[in-house]
Amino acid sequence: MYQVSSIKRVIFIGLILLGVPFGVCAAGIQVSPSSLKFEIRAGEEAEKEIVVVNPAADVQIFEIFADEFSDLVKINVSSFTLEPNSKKTVSIKIDSKSKNKNPGIYKTHLSVIAKPLLDSRFQANTGVKIPVLIVFLSAGESGTRTLPFWTLYVFIVLIVGAAIILGFKKILW
Repeated sequence: MYQVSSIKRVIFIGLILLGVPFGVCAAGIQVSPSSLKFEIRAGEEAEKEIVVVNPAADVQIFEIFADEFSDLVKINVSSFTLEPNSKKTVSIKIDSKSKNKNPGIYKTHLSVIAKPLLDSRFQANTGVKIPVLIVFLSAGESGTRTLPFWTLYVFIVLIVGAAIILGFKKILW
């Protein structure tokens, strides 16, 4: 009987680990992914997308801006309105063609602010900050070799599955 409770504990921990969010969320705003990483060489450009969701019951105005390096970070739509429970995909581009940046790592944040369209009642603005990592590579340097984020989930599922199978073996034999 002790083994059954340990299996339940392993399943519970596995479910918690699988529930790690892919995005960030605040009251009245959801944004995914929760961070952005760009690896580019000087003179090149790179582009990624974020998805902004309005989970609130009211229409909201959203504004997106880079906290620093606004000369490098270009946002295709920096201000827009979203109906309740709707979403918008926004392109974020790093343009280093006209900028003379030295190889290295540059860090900033994208601020995503939501405010109600109608100011008929008191409501504070809400927002999230998305970390942005910009890695400028030198001419002969290759990018970092990192595993995709989803590999962590596959690894966790395999570990939890193995623990469940081994736990059931001990119970049956």
